[in-house]
Amino acid sequence: MNTAKKEKPLIHPHIPYYFQLSNQIRSQIESGDLKDGEKLPKEVDLAKMYSISRVPVRQALGLLEKDGLIIRKRGKGTFVRIQDEDSTAVRLSGILAKIKSKNTTRKIISMNTRVVNKKISDYFDDTNNVSISVFKRALLQNEKPYCFTSHYIPSKIGKQITRKQMKEKTMLEILDKDLGFNVGSVKQEFEARNASNEVAKILSLSVMAPVLFVKTFVTDKLGNPIEYSEIFYPGDTHRYSIELDYI
Repeated sequence: MNTAKKEKPLIHPHIPYYFQLSNQIRSQIESGDLKDGEKLPKEVDLAKMYSISRVPVRQALGLLEKDGLIIRKRGKGTFVRIQDEDSTAVRLSGILAKIKSKNTTRKIISMNTRVVNKKISDYFDDTNNVSISVFKRALLQNEKPYCFTSHYIPSKIGKQITRKQMKEKTMLEILDKDLGFNVGSVKQEFEARNASNEVAKILSLSVMAPVLFVKTFVTDKLGNPIEYSEIFYPGDTHRYSIELDYI
């Protein structure tokens, strides 16, 4: 964000300034104008750029931080923080803040409803062997395979999901925003694995090549399971890091 650039004014008198500002910065992140890791101007500079006080600026940044779009580093500043397409942030709100890169596309592999293995059905408390909707797709960046995801959704929910949604949105956006299931919690488990024939073919890897395997468990705010997913990333192109503050 260029501090010398005159920004679009906050002109809606009935909408709080902090909300307008957070939406403007959010739009710049989602459009790619603000890149992952890019440093934002200081609060005082943002206040000058938008002709508002520092209080709504601080509130706007707090909202963006809660949504996982920015991260504040003590003594260093505030930086854009973009999440991967099908990865889940440590914070739930951050999961819903997705990068919409012009070079990123979603390729649908399959969409069907079937009986799944016991391990998956048990997660949905599927004691009656009710069919589960299974959605498989690959994320491509610059036309190269980035990850391969299988989503497992109760069929009563899955039948509401369209191909258009699968091509354009993350599953969490579909469940939470489009279908209104109010995502409540997300749990992830990470494993190192070798690529199966299916995974190797989709990710353009050799069979048994190392991959990062991520299992994701999603519930609504009442604790009801609404999604289980399995994500595979090429093992030589992905790294996860966690920064901890010692107090």
